[in-house]
Amino acid sequence: MTDPKITAGKASQVASQDFAQKSGEPSQPTSSGKFLTTGEDRAVRRNPSVSRANRTSIGAASNRSSIDDTGPSAEHVRKALKHSATAKDTVILACGYSPTGGGHTARCLDVIQASIDKGHVKPGSTLIFNVPQIWEGKPRSKQQLDKIAAHAKAQGIEVLLVQADKSVMGYLKPSGASDDAKIIDRFAKHAARPTADISHIEQARIYGEASDFDNPNSISGKHLGLTLKELIGEKAMGERVKVFTDMDHDLLKGMLNAGVSPNNAVDQQNHAILLEGEVSKDVVDKNALLAKVLSSRGAKISHIGLGDKNTLIALSDIAKSLGITADTTKKEAMRLVAQELLEHGNIADPQSVWDNRSGMGAVKPATGVLKHPSIKSADQVKNVMYVYAHGNQTLVGAEIQKQIARGDLADDAYRNTLFVLCGFDTLRKGDGMKLSYLADGDGITTSGAGTNGEFAYLHKAGDSKSGLLALPIIGHNEQQKNAEYLKEKDPATMPFTVIGNARDEESLRKDVDAYVKDRFSKIEEKMNGLNMRKTLEAVGDTRTYVDQSVALLFGGEMSAESKQIVEVEKAMIDSPELQINRRYYKTVFTAIDQMVSMLSSPQPDTPINIRLASKESTRQYESVREFAKKVLKNEDMLGGFLAADKRPGVLDRNLNRVGLHNVPNVKLPHFDEVKSLFENAASTSGATPSKLRTLAERIKEKMSREYRAQAIAPSSISDRTKLRQDADALKEEFGETYTTGF
Repeated sequence: MTDPKITAGKASQVASQDFAQKSGEPSQPTSSGKFLTTGEDRAVRRNPSVSRANRTSIGAASNRSSIDDTGPSAEHVRKALKHSATAKDTVILACGYSPTGGGHTARCLDVIQASIDKGHVKPGSTLIFNVPQIWEGKPRSKQQLDKIAAHAKAQGIEVLLVQADKSVMGYLKPSGASDDAKIIDRFAKHAARPTADISHIEQARIYGEASDFDNPNSISGKHLGLTLKELIGEKAMGERVKVFTDMDHDLLKGMLNAGVSPNNAVDQQNHAILLEGEVSKDVVDKNALLAKVLSSRGAKISHIGLGDKNTLIALSDIAKSLGITADTTKKEAMRLVAQELLEHGNIADPQSVWDNRSGMGAVKPATGVLKHPSIKSADQVKNVMYVYAHGNQTLVGAEIQKQIARGDLADDAYRNTLFVLCGFDTLRKGDGMKLSYLADGDGITTSGAGTNGEFAYLHKAGDSKSGLLALPIIGHNEQQKNAEYLKEKDPATMPFTVIGNARDEESLRKDVDAYVKDRFSKIEEKMNGLNMRKTLEAVGDTRTYVDQSVALLFGGEMSAESKQIVEVEKAMIDSPELQINRRYYKTVFTAIDQMVSMLSSPQPDTPINIRLASKESTRQYESVREFAKKVLKNEDMLGGFLAADKRPGVLDRNLNRVGLHNVPNVKLPHFDEVKSLFENAASTSGATPSKLRTLAERIKEKMSREYRAQAIAPSSISDRTKLRQDADALKEEFGETYTTGF
């Protein structure tokens, strides 16, 4: 996905390039040139209260001539939704999720599948897929989506497809660390995203085949909710519409605001581990962005804790296929797993992958099975260790391969352990990580909720004695919390968890070597004559997170823990302090991008355009100097952070919060650094266009094009380079300050 940049220059160039939309019309300046109309203000942003005839005369919200809400497709959609809202026992179920990583996708779709299979979504109902935008250029999970959609259609359930226009996305740096600055950058530019393709649910695509998921029309959560309510009425909206989300806050907000009952809406969350669970501790500046992502807004929460429920039910069938029963000893189970790994495993060569890595780019995770040449059969294998470490996987594998390459001099830990580098092509047949679980294999993994949750569950319910070298992604808030939870808070996992140091190559190599040897020394303790009874009972438990979410969606009660999380999240999203912080970082990130763009622009000092919400106008500042003066020094602008909050008493309290009422110790994060950056930028951007043209003419025969950039102001190229470096560094500091890694 393109990195979001709002270009400085003409006022019409305020739309972010980060959002993968197919249409949209740029805003135009008013006669004063100071404020720009928003997409929400234009007639193309359809008002649901306007009659169909008037709406048609206004025109479509998209450039696509194929979109038509008056044709047979629109009529089909209208009839399907009205039928589902009135027929006996039918429902309208809307679902949405974040595309990041893939975990949210699978968890959401599993719940939709189970809702159909358990008979909650009956024939005559309608399923609305609000599929997310494309993440990092990765193809949409079309096969999974098509399988469920085809199944629903075969059951007599109508399936409608739209695309979200404000998906939540996380990003990683080439190093594997969380790119927090980019995460904030995307949130900061939401208001400037292009206009969605459609603005009425009538224009949704009717599912017919897998290719329909390739490029659905985008719609905002707000318009999806409001236009659905217009079609089916307020009563049906509150009683017959169900909403299920897994990190799609825009859909959840839009549907709840349009009248869906909070009792009929469920947000499935695995990131609540980032919260302390107390309002006083969670309503803090650093959670300003997290408040948006985690806000259930009063809807039910299906909390996914680490290891609370079974996600490994597929292991039952794998164990059966290997001949592993409850009475099989752990030692024999490990031998059977080793035999399968040796028979079907591809040979891993992580050292080669590591040696051929290019520059500072991301290193492709090496996959396959690693073993010492002396291992000829499964009978010689004394331990199994799996590695699933994303950006660090190849380096981990290279260290293991280096030790194995010592041949007869290799430590027994390397001579007798089978190492499984997990990935799509680890085995020619089977799942390397799941097989390792059945061997009570030791792990080296990142600290995502999936792998850490499975590790925790097997220890809590399956009497596992395996170890874990946790390598949380650097800067990823949730992963760090997961690792700390396993190491410091969960009695079942504390003795078996080690948190490694992945900040530099030498430290990671040392940690891997020490861990491999330590775990080999504990083999007898791990096996200890035990059998597989508790393991198989644990993986056969049908009380899953899917069942939990389905039960909540169709009438079940939340746990006490989830109810507390709902209260905390509501306090967070309602907090004026956190709202100010969101408006603050939006302003800073938007202005930084435009300032940096200006440094390379042929125009000497182009306008800065700030738009904080799609419903607000764009404020234009004539220059960096004017922005620095009005925004960063005057009460005028800082007071503007409060524009959306008019509640009594809030203004005074929050003016104090940002230091405007002589409260010197209370201010926004990095505010002094922000002021310094833009004051420096303003001092390098004073040349007028006419002076620049004259200067350029004089020196055009002597100087290169690069000097023209230097001539924009009386400063050197190095000064401008430093400004860019300062801007990037400041963004990184914001990323460290605000909780973003999710």
